[in-house]
Amino acid sequence: MKRIYQILALVSLVAAGCILSGTFVAEVEFVDVNTNFTNGMIKEIVKLSDYTDHAEDIQRIERLDLEAIVVNAQATACSLDVYVSADSTFTSKAQVEASTNKYPVLLNYVTKPGPGSTDTLTILEAQTLLQLTGSNWDSIKSLLETGLFTVYVTSTATPVSGQITRAIIIITFTAKP
Repeated sequence: MKRIYQILALVSLVAAGCILSGTFVAEVEFVDVNTNFTNGMIKEIVKLSDYTDHAEDIQRIERLDLEAIVVNAQATACSLDVYVSADSTFTSKAQVEASTNKYPVLLNYVTKPGPGSTDTLTILEAQTLLQLTGSNWDSIKSLLETGLFTVYVTSTATPVSGQITRAIIIITFTAKP
């Protein structure tokens, strides 16, 4: 009988909104279909509240994953890098790379040679290239916890020719109790 009362008390607290904790996932599709590189980069401003009802409740970022489909229009392979920044004003690859106000998320993803070849960057492949260690990860987590940041994808190809047809950042976080 005591167990039934404990369960009823827990259900009552949850129903009353007194318990708000748990792990949530925001799947941020940060590039529109068929977005082309301009000035060596693609940029997308991300507002987490557009992707989850719990953005204002973020207590801790647990995990970050990426997946993408990339079309290379070059005859040779090129390398892609992904950065996050609080600064949304960069308009070229050179500005992104020169800035000290950016954090690398993924570096040196090498595409297949083109023209027209399609690569799929899976979560497992991305995990080997993610730059999520030490103080870099702490800085990235702090930026993501704000709920507003900009994602930049830069390319080594010259001239840059190609597109990202699908790209998703998957952010797993714990909500405040």
